[in-house]
Amino acid sequence: MRDVAHIDEGTTPGEYDRLNLRRMVSLTAGIAGNDLGRVAGEVRSAIDRAGAPPRGVRVEVRGKVEPMRQLFNGLGVGLGLAVVAIFILLTAYFQSPRLALVAVAAVPAVLAGVAVALWLTGTTLNLQSFMGAIMAIGVAITNAILRLTFAERHRRERGTACGRS
Repeated sequence: MRDVAHIDEGTTPGEYDRLNLRRMVSLTAGIAGNDLGRVAGEVRSAIDRAGAPPRGVRVEVRGKVEPMRQLFNGLGVGLGLAVVAIFILLTAYFQSPRLALVAVAAVPAVLAGVAVALWLTGTTLNLQSFMGAIMAIGVAITNAILRLTFAERHRRERGTACGRS
């Protein structure tokens, strides 16, 4: 062999992975005990600290991070649109934007309460806690609608009893 080749020790990848015909290097990590959002932030920070990749190299974070971001963005936009739709419907129901705004004003308080509850329990914002927040907002708005309806009815009855209309 020495007559036809020179043999040196070295390292080489055991296999080449490809994604859409492009060579790919996969790095995996165990994230036990950490939430996906925190780990995604740490990965993004490590990529930023590494600097710009060489020309022709593309860095992509794959896995569950992007679907999680899309899910939370979609839920956030959906929640915002739902609150706007509720405001419009309540304006038509009460025939007063002021009363509709009073009912919808419960939303920031509920979101603050959810944030405090998550912080006190050490729970992360995940799909289950987001759905719970949406349900809490629904219950709070329903409660506000009931209270406003009874208060308006009482105000009108009191105004009629005093000779006012």
